[in-house]
Amino acid sequence: MALFAKNPNEVNYAGGEKHFVDVIKNRSDNDTLIFRNPEEDFNHGTTLVVQPGEQAVFVNEGNIEQVFDSGTYTLTTSNYPFISRLRNALSGGISSFHCVVYFIRIASSREITWGTDTPVKVMDKAYADQFTGVGIETEVGARGSYRVKVSDAGVLLTNLIGGNYDLSQQESLRDFFRNQFLSHIVALLTQELTNWNGPLISAPANVLTYAQAIQGQLAPIVREYGLDLLNFNISGMKIFDNEERRQAQELATKNREQYYGNMAAGAGEAARAQGQQQAYQTLGTNYQQAEMLRAMNATAANPGSEGGSLMGAGMGLTMGAGLGQMLPGLMGQTLQAAAGAQPASDSQTAGSAPAGKEDPVERLTKLKKLSDAGLISAEEFESKKAEILKEL
Repeated sequence: MALFAKNPNEVNYAGGEKHFVDVIKNRSDNDTLIFRNPEEDFNHGTTLVVQPGEQAVFVNEGNIEQVFDSGTYTLTTSNYPFISRLRNALSGGISSFHCVVYFIRIASSREITWGTDTPVKVMDKAYADQFTGVGIETEVGARGSYRVKVSDAGVLLTNLIGGNYDLSQQESLRDFFRNQFLSHIVALLTQELTNWNGPLISAPANVLTYAQAIQGQLAPIVREYGLDLLNFNISGMKIFDNEERRQAQELATKNREQYYGNMAAGAGEAARAQGQQQAYQTLGTNYQQAEMLRAMNATAANPGSEGGSLMGAGMGLTMGAGLGQMLPGLMGQTLQAAAGAQPASDSQTAGSAPAGKEDPVERLTKLKKLSDAGLISAEEFESKKAEILKEL
């Protein structure tokens, strides 16, 4: 048997032949997470170059011999005793040793994307049934990204080499952790969105809170492999529409329009009534008195229907109260307001002036306002005006 048996990895060596090298360094691209140096036999006194953001791990027969941080090293038996144990032959008077070297990128990885293959099923409470309170079943998708950083290259290699995993590229981490990550992501989002009492359309406002909670659950998983999970985020959430949601949205829109339409109509009616009442107050009367005067004017214009006119006015004013008790007093108040006079007592005789009678000029002014407002007819105005002028 030859001293140096043919190594199956020789096809990866420069020129396809096994040889001894004097410089060991990472020759992979920037996206490589783990680079396995193709040469395994090195000269005594070989230079090791470890770039910033990476570590070099020497492995022999599945055991880690030593880990080197960034820097330049001269590998000799005097500096590194483990080489003495690995020294296996002499070649041209130069002592050589055999070892597998891995370069591990420990700098933060680039963003690794993730997304839910199967949408999360939750109930949207914005369209909850008014009797049961159960919302409409809705599907929600989510996507985002994260970064990782190697915290312990030895642990990473030990777990991966022992499990025969290939994580040479950073992107391969997504496939490696895919199922474990998604199970936790879907479970937490389902729980949080189910507890969300508002409409699902507003739930994305809480993605920062959700992302922090998910990162807390995923961090122990990657830590078992000597990795730290960084910057886990949810970049988007999508609500998938279905026929049931569309029908609920149409009904909600219709009810909302009807509700605000009724509010606007009610506000307009209230404003009109308030303005009318202010106008009555300006004229020195009120709504009931004005309605009674209208009824009396209608009766004078249509003698044959005076009972019906007064009954209609009375029913509108009293709302079912005792019409016989209300009308006499109301008519007296109406005529009093129209004439501006105080009720005459039994002790007053015809032609005598009651105590505290209003000034004739003020009475004529109020009478004119009633006429201008259409609350009394022209004939009534002239008749009452003549009576007041006789008292002067």
